[in-house]
Amino acid sequence: MNSIHISTPTDQFLSELKINKTHEMHYRQFSERIGEQVGQIVTDLLAEIIALIIVNRSSTSKQLSAHTSTSIEMVLTASEVASILKISKSKVYQLIRVGKIPSVKIDRTARVRLRDLNKFIDDHTV
Repeated sequence: MNSIHISTPTDQFLSELKINKTHEMHYRQFSERIGEQVGQIVTDLLAEIIALIIVNRSSTSKQLSAHTSTSIEMVLTASEVASILKISKSKVYQLIRVGKIPSVKIDRTARVRLRDLNKFIDDHTV
């Protein structure tokens, strides 16, 4: 029965060295051991990386959902509110000044939280 020999990089390297069969056998064994050790190290590292990604993703997701649910909200400019309500921008500022539409101050500009605008619309629906 004929066996098929597949040439590997190790085979090519050893044939180029032109070394005797005993040394060739030692090099092959050494190469195989190194390959197994490297393979195990790579496998272990990949497992650690995957575990870190999973833990990090879970932690980030929890932090983001906690942060999102408590403090990040859609805010609108006076122009956007005016466009939604079909009124002038100056009328929006007037409603903000008298407290009918609650606002958030960012530097010197007023922003209206979407939920506050929705409440204003609900409260003034006839």
